[in-house]
Formats: sequence, structure tokens, C-alpha cells
Amino acid sequence: AVAGAIFNSAFHTLSGGLSLKVYSPQLEAVFMEAFHYAMLAGGVLAGIGVAVSYMRGPEDGRFYKE
Repeated sequence: AVAGAIFNSAFHTLSGGLSLKVYSPQLEAVFMEAFHYAMLAGGVLAGIGVAVSYMRGPEDGRFYKE
């Protein structure tokens, strides 16, 4: 959902305020640039998730009683 919002926002900005509802083949370059920004943002968010997970450290096992 976040990637969709980022893509829609980027497309709206790059196309000068147009909506995806009025997409035409002439907007292909704008579409691809917005898609690129959405994928880049997704990669950045995934990297942040990895960094935060790494900073948490190993599990101590207190939630897993056998």
C-alpha cells in the first residue's frame, strides 16, 4: 500500500498533476520514472528495516518457553 501511494504521488507530481485515470502512451516515460522512484523508496524502506532488525540484536528466548 505504501509503494502504491509513493508511486501515485510521484506520477501525479511528475505528470504535472495528472491522474493515472487519464494514462496514455505518451506518459510512458513519466510512468517509468514514477515506478523507478517507488521501487527505490521500497528498497530504502527495506534497508531501514534490515538495519533496525540488526540493531535489535539476537533474541534472548524469554518469549519461547518449551
